[in-house]
Amino acid sequence: MVELVGAGEITPFFFIQVKTTREGYTKRDGRLKVKVSPEAMSRLRAYPAPTYVVGVDEVQEKGYITSANAGSPDVLASLPTTFELNCANLERLWHEVREYWRQRDVDLTDSVFSA
Repeated sequence: MVELVGAGEITPFFFIQVKTTREGYTKRDGRLKVKVSPEAMSRLRAYPAPTYVVGVDEVQEKGYITSANAGSPDVLASLPTTFELNCANLERLWHEVREYWRQRDVDLTDSVFSA
């Protein structure tokens, strides 16, 4: 679980599963050789929050991020290298998560457990 810093009154958060490898990339399409099983993808999608998979190439010391939410594959046999973990994509991630929480009513003001 990761919390956003400086996002306002509420503290938006998201989940990340990190996979590392020393095996490099696929020859055909340059995807990082990390795997996420269907069971793990299903568990990630069950979280009621933005959820991502980060693959880290230990040798080149590079990381890549992909969404694990609805619309993503049911299994990751390898991870796309489309979105490298760099300053620009970290900023895009921060804004995506903040907007996700801004669009939801996260104040539980009418709880049945309120006094």
